[in-house]
Amino acid sequence: MKYVIWFILAGFIVSGAVVLLPGNSSNNGRLDPRYLESAQSQFRMYQTKIKMDYSTGPCLGTLPINDDWVIDIAHNPRQPVDDEPANQCAIYREGKARHFIELDPSGNLIQFK
Repeated sequence: MKYVIWFILAGFIVSGAVVLLPGNSSNNGRLDPRYLESAQSQFRMYQTKIKMDYSTGPCLGTLPINDDWVIDIAHNPRQPVDDEPANQCAIYREGKARHFIELDPSGNLIQFK
């Protein structure tokens, strides 16, 4: 009987740790504001330092505060070309990052996943 209690207690501890893991990015389907701020800050830094055509939808790499997220630029409104795998971040396509924040060429949020 005491082993059952320990097993149940361990289950509560593990499930509590999953909820409290750092980097939990969304709450009820909402993006953590720190992630959006970080993505937009990275976007502004790129715009200032790297002069390029952002309307072509470049990938800006991983989120500085969590490398499990990538920052991708897409059209707004989205176009079919934005859904082509060749036009999405390779890091995301290859599974090296599991989430993305998609911004439009002006740095506004389109979607996240």
